[in-house]
Formats: sequence, structure tokens, C-alpha cells
Amino acid sequence: MVYLAHSAGVERPSQSYHDHVEGVYNRARQYAEEVEKYSVKAKGLFVPVVCNSALYHDLGKLDIQNQQALQKIQGYSHLPLNHVDAGVAKLIRDNDYYSALNIYAHHRGLPNFAAEYCRNENVFRTDIIEDKSYIDKNLNMYLEKHNSVVSVSCQYKLVMQECAGDIPIFCRLSLSCLIDADHSDTAAHYRKLKELSCPLLRAKERLARLDNYREKISSMSDRDKLRNKMYISCCNSISANNIVICDAPVGSGKTMAVTAYMLKQALKYGARRIFIVQPYTNIITQTVDFLRRALVLDGENPTDVVAELHSRAEFESANFRYLNGQWRAPII
Repeated sequence: MVYLAHSAGVERPSQSYHDHVEGVYNRARQYAEEVEKYSVKAKGLFVPVVCNSALYHDLGKLDIQNQQALQKIQGYSHLPLNHVDAGVAKLIRDNDYYSALNIYAHHRGLPNFAAEYCRNENVFRTDIIEDKSYIDKNLNMYLEKHNSVVSVSCQYKLVMQECAGDIPIFCRLSLSCLIDADHSDTAAHYRKLKELSCPLLRAKERLARLDNYREKISSMSDRDKLRNKMYISCCNSISANNIVICDAPVGSGKTMAVTAYMLKQALKYGARRIFIVQPYTNIITQTVDFLRRALVLDGENPTDVVAELHSRAEFESANFRYLNGQWRAPII
């Protein structure tokens, strides 16, 4: 029998439990390994927590009732049994509370920790007592099914330890890795996502491209001379402060100058992305148009390089909408 993780729908195929779990696991592990590189106090803990939560996040879908719903054997409009609780139960049994928290939260968000603490042995578990008892009774059966279809090599042994760093940040980042992996794998299966990679920032090359663009549009007018002076000043700034202010009037070439400064900072710190936050959708659109003209390198798709994110943004295709929503572009 092929166990399902997602049902077939209009113009979309069903997805097997095996394909989804291993797909989520591989993506989540990749994300977690990238994050852990920058961790000082969570090394050796972050990756296992993300991987274990990815491995068991849909364990409850292996229940016979949920499989009947997914296989459309019965006329269910939704899964009859909470599919999250089985994975939580398994990981709590293993004393892996960080991973259990990820599974609990990957559809509903992080809980009120004080309230959960007061629930004692029911922490992160379903509120429906009958369902909890049923899941506990059938947990070993779910695990047997899981192990029969998911490669044993996917298992990541976790040595439990307390997180020595900022626990709320740890929880948010590990949950983000799981959710992104889950959504991305599902979107890829439903053909809403062609690829997971976007262009790199390539700050040095984009700064050179910006210099060339500035030279092309500059004239000998007094205003352009002042704009060039401001550009060079920002580009050559040696400020060591983490927060800086560029106070200049409209029309002074501030957007171009500050862009140069940001690219220089990206070079200095090895940043992978630049985020630009502005107050109005029309200003965002104007800035995006400028950045796509000034920073896109030969052979690149401007929409891949600079993501426009706001409530009225328009996209060439659903793929771009999805990729932009995942904040994968180098300039956002």
C-alpha cells in the first residue's frame, strides 16, 4: 500500500508519505545546516532538532482514518484525526521537547509557553482526551508504517541537551526551517515551484554594475555633480556603527547612494541578502524599478534578483509569487 501525505486534487497529483517526509527532511536539514554555521551556543543541537521534527511532522497521517480520507475512500472534507499529535507523542516519549514543539507549532504557531507548562504531561498534546488515548495506543503501529517506507538512513540521532543560547530565537528559527521545508516540498510537488535556488547577491559585481549605471545617467549639471558627490561619500563611508542614518532631501540621489553603501556593507560582512523597507507601495515599486535597472547582471531575470513584496504587487507567474513570498531573492 502506498501511504499518502497529500490527496490528489484538480490538476494536481497525490503525494506519497515517503516522498513528502524525505523531501521535507532533506530541505529542512539543508536549511538547518546553513543556520547552525552562525550559531555560537546551539551547535550540535539545532540541526538534530530540525531534522527530527521534519522526520515525524506528519506521522499521524499514517492513521487508517486519515489514510482513508487522503485516499478519498471515505467522504471526509478534512482529516478526521489530528495528524500532528502522533509526532509530538513520539518525540516527547524520546524526551525531545524542542522537536515536539516544532511539530505542535508547524500549523498553529508557537504556543503560550506558560500555559503549556501548566499542562504537565499533556504539554504540546491534543486537548481531546479520547484522541490522545487513541494515538498513544496506536503510536507503535504508526512508527512501524513510517519505518517501512522512510529510509532508516534518514534518522538523525539526537543527544538531548539544553539550549545554552536565546531559547525563543532558537525555537523560532528551528520552526522556520521546518515550515519552509514543508511548504516548499508541497509547492514543488504541486508544480508551483520550479527551483529552490535564486541568484546570489554577488555584491562586488552589482556594485560595479551600479557604478556603470551611475556614469551612464550622469550629466554635467550642478545637481548631478552633487548627486555624484553624495554617492561617492556613501560608497566610501568608513562608519563602524551598526546603525547609520543618511539624512538627505528628495532628489539628492539618496536611493542610489544608500544602495552603494548597502552593497559595500554586504561585501564587508559577507551578507547574502539586502532588505529594503519603505512606507508606501508606490515608493516600493519605484525603488524596485530602479534596482532592477541598476543592479541586474547579464543573463539574469530582474524578478529573480529584486523581489517586490507588498499587498498590491503583481507577478509574472505563480512561481515568482511563491519565490518572493519565501524571501529567497538576494534583494528584497
